[in-house]
Amino acid sequence: MAVLAFAGLRASEMRGLRRRDLRLNKGKIDVRQRADRWNVIGPCKTKNSRRMVPIPPVAVAAIKRWLEHAPPSEQGLVFPNGVGKVESYANVYNRIWVPLMDAARLVDVKGNREGENSVRTVSPWFALHTLRHVACSLWIEQGATPKKIQTWAGHASIQFTLDRYGHLWTDDMSDQAITRAIERSLLG
Repeated sequence: MAVLAFAGLRASEMRGLRRRDLRLNKGKIDVRQRADRWNVIGPCKTKNSRRMVPIPPVAVAAIKRWLEHAPPSEQGLVFPNGVGKVESYANVYNRIWVPLMDAARLVDVKGNREGENSVRTVSPWFALHTLRHVACSLWIEQGATPKKIQTWAGHASIQFTLDRYGHLWTDDMSDQAITRAIERSLLG
């Protein structure tokens, strides 16, 4: 999950990530391919999706720990399934994301209450894709420019980045400074 939350990768990009695309000594991930919904490795979603993304030391450490125990993969995948092939999105979602959200109590639960024989159904409050939004929002909070966000997130256009995240670049103090400067300019 560190790769999704800190690098803003799409789940398909994480599933298609190769070991040779890790630049851990530089704190970067080189996004070059993805795994589609049928678990077929192919090109990135768009031309801009091919990119180099910085990651913090905690994500580098998490990836290194994972690689020590990861199943071998003929395709060189960082996150393969148990037999080294592409992990399906359904498995990532159901075996990792849902239990993680359940442990964090960020789910709606139906059934299996005391005295009930029903099956317990867990519905996470957030989609796995939310981690991509978390990454972009945190980058903005730390001062990244719209162009940097577009590049790191692999958005097809700056317009998409601004439409999706533009509201996060508000700066009330700067807004007030601008209005005071305009007032001085016009009224002296």
